[in-house]
Amino acid sequence: MTGTTLYVSNLPFSATEQELGLKFGGCGSVVTVKLVLDTSTGRSKRFGFIEMASRTEALAAIRLLNLTTYDGRLMSVNLATPKNGAIQPAPTSVGRAQ
Repeated sequence: MTGTTLYVSNLPFSATEQELGLKFGGCGSVVTVKLVLDTSTGRSKRFGFIEMASRTEALAAIRLLNLTTYDGRLMSVNLATPKNGAIQPAPTSVGRAQ
């Protein structure tokens, strides 16, 4: 399943797993949706993970949904990368020159 999990960030607090599944379902088959919640408050941490059925569908979701507005917030969609056995966001190429 390498390359099929997306890291989605800058989500509105109003986002739900059901809404994310519907939104990403327009790009292909959604396997799982996991919205990360704060354990003490139960409130969204404004990011989550979406697993698509194929890498092609995951890349289509990035192309179609990255940097689009979701309830007033500019959503970021990238391939997730494994780190220490857990899925983590992929590093970005934005940064200061060395």
